[in-house]
Amino acid sequence: MVTVSFRVSLCFPQLRSVVCHRPLYEDTEGVVKVTEKSLPHLRNPDILIGENDLTSLSYLNEPEVLYNLKVRFVEQNLIYTYCGIVLVAINPYEYLDIYSHDIIQAYSGQDMGSMDPHIFAVSEEAFKQMSR
Repeated sequence: MVTVSFRVSLCFPQLRSVVCHRPLYEDTEGVVKVTEKSLPHLRNPDILIGENDLTSLSYLNEPEVLYNLKVRFVEQNLIYTYCGIVLVAINPYEYLDIYSHDIIQAYSGQDMGSMDPHIFAVSEEAFKQMSR
């Protein structure tokens, strides 16, 4: 078996490319001809793009995770995303009105997965677990 490295362009300007490694089998002559078209196209279905929990993605690899975070941050203006029980936050470097008293009240008493990801949902879940 031969492992072939290739670069995948990402949509983040800070991250120019990421190296992916895929195992490929040699042909009968021991020669492997690899083009980007011969590699499997692993992509999440459109219905999962922008999902609020990364563990629900069909393909949980680095380019797909980064693309999902990009869609949520750039296109949907959402800085929080779950990865199971972990909350992933992207710093927008600007003021967002998502920490008001009304938002605190909205997350109060709610289950962690019932609303969009937020730091208040995580703190509410931690408080519930601590109160048991």
